[in-house]
This record gives sequence, structure tokens and C-alpha cells, in this order.
Amino acid sequence: LTSVTIPDSVTSIGSGAFYGCTGLTSVTIPDSVTDIGNSAFEGCTSLTSVTIPDSVTDIGDSAFYGCTGLENVSIGNSVTSIGYYAFYGCKGLKELYINANNLSDFTNSNPCVFSYAGSSSNELMVTFGNNVTKIPARLFYENSFSTSPKIKSITISSSVRSVGYCAFTNNSTLNDIYYYGTEENWDNTLIGDGNTRLNKATMHYYLEVPEQPATCTQQGMSAYSYWSNTEPVEYIVEPVVIPISHSFTNYVSDNNATCLMDGTKTAKCDNCDKTDTIADEGSALGHALIHHTGKASTCKEKGYADYDTCSRCDYTTYSELPLADHTPAAAVTENEVKATCTENGSYDSVVYCSVCGEELSREKQIEKALGHNIIHHTGKPSTCKEKGYADYDTCSRCDYTTYSELPLAEHIPATAVKENTVAATCTENGSYDSVVYCSVCGEELNRDTVNVPMTDHSPTTIIKENIIAATCTENGSYDSVVYCSVCGDELSRKTETTAKTGHKDKNNDGVCDICGTVTDTAKHNAYLLGKAKINVKSSATVDYRSTVTVTATASGLPEGYMLAVYEGSSLKAKGSATSVSYNAGELMGNKTFTVKVVNSGNTPQKDSSGKEVSKTVEVKVKSGFFDKLIAFFRNLFGSLPKVEIKP
Repeated sequence: LTSVTIPDSVTSIGSGAFYGCTGLTSVTIPDSVTDIGNSAFEGCTSLTSVTIPDSVTDIGDSAFYGCTGLENVSIGNSVTSIGYYAFYGCKGLKELYINANNLSDFTNSNPCVFSYAGSSSNELMVTFGNNVTKIPARLFYENSFSTSPKIKSITISSSVRSVGYCAFTNNSTLNDIYYYGTEENWDNTLIGDGNTRLNKATMHYYLEVPEQPATCTQQGMSAYSYWSNTEPVEYIVEPVVIPISHSFTNYVSDNNATCLMDGTKTAKCDNCDKTDTIADEGSALGHALIHHTGKASTCKEKGYADYDTCSRCDYTTYSELPLADHTPAAAVTENEVKATCTENGSYDSVVYCSVCGEELSREKQIEKALGHNIIHHTGKPSTCKEKGYADYDTCSRCDYTTYSELPLAEHIPATAVKENTVAATCTENGSYDSVVYCSVCGEELNRDTVNVPMTDHSPTTIIKENIIAATCTENGSYDSVVYCSVCGDELSRKTETTAKTGHKDKNNDGVCDICGTVTDTAKHNAYLLGKAKINVKSSATVDYRSTVTVTATASGLPEGYMLAVYEGSSLKAKGSATSVSYNAGELMGNKTFTVKVVNSGNTPQKDSSGKEVSKTVEVKVKSGFFDKLIAFFRNLFGSLPKVEIKP
């Protein structure tokens, strides 16, 4: 991880988010982030620069602890708190810009915020921006000169009005203070106790020199600013020479005046060919008037009075006349509400202008209620299913009615029927409901529950249970069981026996395929030898007269077998089932050794295919003239090489 751009959706950088990312060289923090957690970038030793945006309010404890490669830090104007050890050990720090106005004082006796920041070769320059009015207490406080940040200079804006208690205690490397204000302003700045180093440093005040205009014969100088008490002078804005100015006296009109605006006039420099154009005051022409006849207004369209315009420009005295009076038309009916049997009706009588259509008057008119128009209706008797009604009246124009219902008639019982039938089983009684309904409306009139006695069991076909499979050496068995197909009760159970199977060896490895019992030890050992693995280096080249030890390892050898080293048919060394080593002594010529598997009687063994289980080691000895010469001198000094040839 070398570079990180945090997305705008992130509002908080969590504790330890980039802890120990030593390869991280750059990080971009968006304006969405409001806080940086504890140890968020601790140990990011390759990080060189960080800008903390104006959105951030809190920087956690040890946030940039041990960022030794960090050179530039900018702290935005919204930061209110910086945690302990936040920039501890940032030895590469060269420039620190702080623009936070509401940064809280540090109440801890030794907050260690910038301990060991900067170095003698990377002296630190600190700048407080225009947003800062106070430098918080103990900001750069240290208990000793050795841990103090190596601040070379501080630059303070004229907005700063106070320096907190012990803000720069033990900052022994501070030599220069650059203040963007006057000496009087600085004298009026409230400086807390424990800041004696500020009095020992050289003060540099911001000085401005106004512009010195040039003349026709004398160069001028632009306005500039610089720091006091510097040698040579340190300019903030460097002065710029203003060249000699021209002299213009004989201006001639350019004939470009208008009716209301003056034109311009141009003059040639009295001393050179340079020209200058300025306003020709009082050269405006005035209007060239044209008279226009007016037009009378109607109630629909405004007219206008007589007016004048100018033939050279857009000057005019045009003005509109008010609209004329309206001409009333015959009244019309609107918003009509018809009268009902019980409610009065109404309508609006409206008069409009016959010319423009504008409404001139509106009066509300009332119409009296009509009364009911009665219609008589004959009644209908009730049944047990449907209510009837008495004779009643209605109105043909509205929803008026004298309608009223009659009560229902008595029910007529039908023959009883069976419902909710539950069939009897071999374990439970059955039942059903005997129900009587009305033969007219179908309403339930009576319900009685009747019980039915339970039935006999129904046997299923025979099934097998508790099956124990026969093995190579043991008989098997099972239970022959009959259940009731209705209730599931067990009706009968009998145990049956199955004959044992005997051993099977289809793999020809001396082991039963079914139970895994070794049935033929010799065959099984031959099989295992075919699977065993001897690990030894197949060849090696050594110096002349090297003392050589051959080592081999093995895996998968059966019990009672071991590794042995042969030279030709001669047994040289015998080991265990897992390893063997043979010291062949000094070698002056090529040798061939064979690692074999032997039994306790030292007989080499073969696998199931009849092949001897072995591995060969070819040792080549460097025996040239110079090789032997080297061996001679090695022997004189007792330093002949010892070589172990192993897997």
C-alpha cells in the first residue's frame, strides 16, 4: 500500500486504520471526514505530507506517532482538539501550518504533541494562519531540551491576540519570529507565562512601503513589503521599478461623441511618439427630436399621448394613457344551484363588459324549496329467511321515505343430517354430529354428537429391522416385524440369522478388503515395501580427499525392516526404519553406494513385483592436478573438507 485516496462517503478515519503501513507515501483526506482516530497513521514512516481539511474537528492520540518521513503538515481551521503524542517522533518535519482558531488548551503537564519533531538537519518552520487568534497553552511544551521539537522559526499572523501558558517552553532552537503586524500590535499581544524563549528570539515585523510614482524623467517604484531586522533584507513582496512616465498636453477630439455621452480625445506625448486617449468632457451632441401623434385608449387597450424620439439614439418621451370605462352587457346566470324539496336554490346574476369581457357586477338570487312529490308503496310480509316491510311513501324528487322493516317469521325444521364424521380406528372411537336445519332458510336449529366404537388392527407386510450385517468372521441377523397399517402398533417380531461372508483380498495386498485384517503378512509386507519411499541424493561432486558421510531417510517401511548402505555387494552400514548414515572416510576416487531395505537377517528386500527396494548414490571426486594440490595444502593445515550427502 503506497497511496490512499479516501472516498467522500467516509466521515471518520477509525483508530489504527493505517497503523504500521510503512510503504504508504501519500494520503488524500476528503472534506467529508470530521475526525481522525487514535493511532490512525502511527508508524507510517514513508508518509511525506498530509493536509488535514477544514471539515476535521478532532485528531486522536498518537494519530501520526513515529511518522519519521513526514515533512509537511497542514491543520485546517475547524480542528478543536489534538490528542497526546499526535505527532510524536516526526523527525523529518520541516513545515507545520496551523489555521485552527478554536484549538483547545492542553491541560496535561506534558502532552508531548510534537516531541522530537524536526531535527538539527531538518529544522522546523511553524506558521499560524489568518484564522488563528490564540496559540493554545502547552502546544509545543516539553519537559526537557532533548525532547523539544527543533523549531527554527515561527510565522504569526496579525490576527493572533494571545499566546497560551508554556506554549513554547524549552524550545531552545527557536531563533526567529516573523509577525504580520506592527511592533505596537505585538506589544499588545497577551503572552502567557513560560514563554521566555519568545523574548530571546529575533523579532521580524511586517513592513510596507507605498508606491513611488514615476515621472517623465524619473523612474518610480511599486509598493513592496519586507521583514525588519534581516540582513540581507528578506522581501515578502519584492519592489518593482516603474519606468519613466509620459507627458500629454495637446489633446485633439476623436469625433465619437453621442447625444448624451462625451466622446474621447487623443494627445501625443510631448517627449515621444506615445499617444494617450481620454474623455472629451462637454462634447455630447444633444438629441435630434422627432415628434409623434398620440392614440386614444379603450377599455381593452391603453393608448398613449403625443411624444418625441431622437433620430440618433433611443431617447423617447412616450407614456401610456389609462384604460377607458367599460360598456355593460345584459346580465347572465352563473353558479346555479337548483331548489330541492327541502332546500332553497340560488344563482348569480352577472354583468360583463361587452367590449373587453371583464366582470362588472355579481348579485346572488334565491329560489324557494319545492316540497315533496309523494308516491305510495304497498308492503310485503316476512318469511324466516327474509324480512318484509309495511306500506310506505317516497318522494319522486329526493330520497325522502317512510319505509320500515318487519321481523322474520318462525323456522321450519328439516330431517337430521350427519356432519363432522370421524371414522373409528383400531385405537380410537369414532363420532359424528346429528344436525337439524331450517328447510326454508337453511339455518342450524339443533346439533348432537354421536359416538362410534373402535375397529380391529390391519396387519402390514413383513419388514426388516435391527439389521446386523454379516462380516468376514461373524454371522449377521435381523428382526422380521409386522405392524398395524392403521395405528402402527407392533403385532409380531422374530429374529433371523445371516451367514458370515469370509475374507476377500481383491487388491492382492494381504489385507481383507472388507474388515482390513492382515490375512497374509509376507504378501502385505511386500505390498508396503512397494509403497515405501527412500530419500537420498542421487549424485554429488566433492573435493579431493574430502571425508564423506552418506545419509538417507525413509518413510513407510513395515515393522522389522531397516535401511542399509552397500558398496557393491558389501554391507557398509545398517540403520533404522527411518534413516541410515555411513562414513565413507577420505575419498580419492569416484564411488557408488546403494541404499537398500533389509530385514533383521541383513537380506535385501523386494516389493510385490519382485524388484529390489533401493536407491543409488553416485559420488564424483575432483581429482585433477590442481585439486590434488589444494588437498595437499589443506592436509598440511588440517583443514580437509567434511561433506555430508543427505536428501
